[in-house]
Amino acid sequence: MKDVFSTAVELQQQMIRAQQAQLGAAQRMLGAGQQAVGTHKAVLDAAEANRRAWNAWAGVWGWK
Repeated sequence: MKDVFSTAVELQQQMIRAQQAQLGAAQRMLGAGQQAVGTHKAVLDAAEANRRAWNAWAGVWGWK
């Protein structure tokens, strides 16, 4: 049978492992968020390039 102190130490170690797992998950979520921001910027850049291309194409044919 364990004494109260050993049980408390074991509980605290389990809590520390759980908190470390939470921190790891939060860091992975932040990384995913940064990737989403980068993807969003790439989509906006592509849309702007597409708009410029269509404007240039319309200019070739005299359209406005």
